[in-house]
Amino acid sequence: MEDIPVRLSAQREQPVPCASWSDTEAGRATHDGGQDVRVPHHTFSLWNKYQMSARLGFGMGIIHRTDMFAAIDDKVTLPGYTKMDAAVYVRLTEKLRLQAHFENLLNTKFYLNADGNNNTSPGSPRGVRVGLIARF
Repeated sequence: MEDIPVRLSAQREQPVPCASWSDTEAGRATHDGGQDVRVPHHTFSLWNKYQMSARLGFGMGIIHRTDMFAAIDDKVTLPGYTKMDAAVYVRLTEKLRLQAHFENLLNTKFYLNADGNNNTSPGSPRGVRVGLIARF
């Protein structure tokens, strides 16, 4: 099998970095010394989109969240997680684009949110969403 060289051009890459650092102890009036409820201590995400040609592009991203408490009593901790997503974009016409989003590529098990200690919401397993985008 023959290797096909691939050149990555900085002009075609479109990184979209985003970082958030939360001080979850600030402003807590109801429980001295505790952490805010359902707020991760830290969050980090990075998405990089690469345009292969005028019609074809792809992207890949990573999201990391540290642990957070499920309720105000700080008895249940939702563990932190890291998940990866990817996408492929194909321009069909000037006004029509097809895209596929591949979510949670590593099939990470995680809890997205909670409404108390015994009502946690698991995150979605590996999945694919396909969309058709029309511009008018």
